[in-house]
Amino acid sequence: MTVTDPLFGSVPESYYVHNEERGETLHRSATEAIHRDVTALKIRDGDHVLEIGTGTGYSGALLAARAGASGRFTSIDISDHLAAWANRLHRRRGVTTITCHPADGMNGYPPHAPYQRIAAWCAFSGLR
Repeated sequence: MTVTDPLFGSVPESYYVHNEERGETLHRSATEAIHRDVTALKIRDGDHVLEIGTGTGYSGALLAARAGASGRFTSIDISDHLAAWANRLHRRRGVTTITCHPADGMNGYPPHAPYQRIAAWCAFSGLR
């Protein structure tokens, strides 16, 4: 995929997916799919975004960058380990508009609602 949107060049993908402290992330979404979906969300400056499925933190960093300094970005993951690592990586980059929390995506994240956009990079096991 050719990088035509400057957003995709502004967030260091390798920092999130090949971090020297955590190691390479073997199971993750394809970069092209992330870029396509980030573009399709049409996030505007100042939007409040919920991401379900924190993963490496890369997609969240892109979405938060698109929402800008006045936006707010909340990411949740069922894995407290992934949420903690993503928080750590974002803080080290100086990104302060993102908060990552361990939570079940089936319930969203009401404490930070409402959201203008929601991205879900996960699968669910069925309705309860």
